[in-house]
Amino acid sequence: MKNINLKILLLFFILLVMIISHLLYIYTVTSTLTEDPFLFTKKQAIAYFIIILSLLLVEFFIIRRIEKYSNKEKLIKNVIFFLFLISSTIAISLQILPLSYSYEINGVKRWLHLGFFNLAPIELMKITIVYFIANYYTQKENLSKDSIIDKKAVMFYVGVTVLISAVFLKDLGSSVIIFSLLMIFIYLLSEKRKPIFQLIGIGFIGIITLILLFPYRIRRISSWFYSEDGAGYQISQGYFAISEGLRQNLITGSGYLNGVMKQGYIPEVQTDMVLPVLISELGILGYVIYLSLMTICFLSIFIFLKSNKNMISYNLALLFMFTTILSALMNFLGVVGLIPFKGITVPFLSYSGSNTIFNLGMIYLIIKFNKFDNIRNSRELEEKKAHEAMKHAWQRNIKKGKK
Repeated sequence: MKNINLKILLLFFILLVMIISHLLYIYTVTSTLTEDPFLFTKKQAIAYFIIILSLLLVEFFIIRRIEKYSNKEKLIKNVIFFLFLISSTIAISLQILPLSYSYEINGVKRWLHLGFFNLAPIELMKITIVYFIANYYTQKENLSKDSIIDKKAVMFYVGVTVLISAVFLKDLGSSVIIFSLLMIFIYLLSEKRKPIFQLIGIGFIGIITLILLFPYRIRRISSWFYSEDGAGYQISQGYFAISEGLRQNLITGSGYLNGVMKQGYIPEVQTDMVLPVLISELGILGYVIYLSLMTICFLSIFIFLKSNKNMISYNLALLFMFTTILSALMNFLGVVGLIPFKGITVPFLSYSGSNTIFNLGMIYLIIKFNKFDNIRNSRELEEKKAHEAMKHAWQRNIKKGKK
């Protein structure tokens, strides 16, 4: 128990370091964008506070009541399904809601306007999809007969989420990430490779279809080749920012708070284009520090889960790590122009309350299911010891009878 407490304290300490570094970086990116240099930093801090408070309320008023029941995992599955239903309904409804209830950027409605906070329902849907995939493959690994969710249900949830994200929210980047998660897990856990090639084919046809159905996506791809306006202009300004800093010092950049291009020259610098400013001001060293912090964060999670390698908490952590890597990688490849820019935020770096919901929500689920897994392991160990004791007693009785 003491060892577990030390592990969770380590995890919380590293998470606190990540949050503080996140807020410091948001300050350096946004301090020149408004009259109040701390405006975005305060908003992000408030988002952290509200999300952590919400998770605590969920823990004390919902989850702890569910824990009293023997079928608590099925009840939690129902809660997560309800979250999927609510978030998908909100995502579809955003397109018909007036602007007083929905937040629109560049003609796209992806956020529910809550006054003090803009919520992207796709981040809630991502949490539910990660849970459904992890749950299914945990059952498959352990050959569980008491199935909570089956393969067809997983495919259905993934398909609905991809459809809502790509068609209603016009967020092809999130669709690619969600679909990629499914392919990665099938590749890791399936002995057959045929389903992987089938999914790749379906995904390729789906992406081409979604691009052809929406002309703005064709324009976005063309801007990948011609940097005159739109996403092409955004990327070219990112190039200027990176070159500005690396010309001064390849390792350390122009210095903290010394970047020039962030002062209104780069569109969406606080969300999609944080990476060029990071490299501009802190150089290659700054990017290495960010990657190191993320690596340490996930190492601490897997150290925490060391004894539960075939359990749902471990699979949740794997999927969380893959999602984070895919998001950061797609943003990086878009920024440097290797793929069309998709406007995906960088975890623990971009200004984003909704992405913070996903990050903290996933860490909460990992910790909570790790507790359930430990309880199950302890119960199974006790049952095994009881079985062994009965077996030895039976053997002793047989020997006595022979005598």
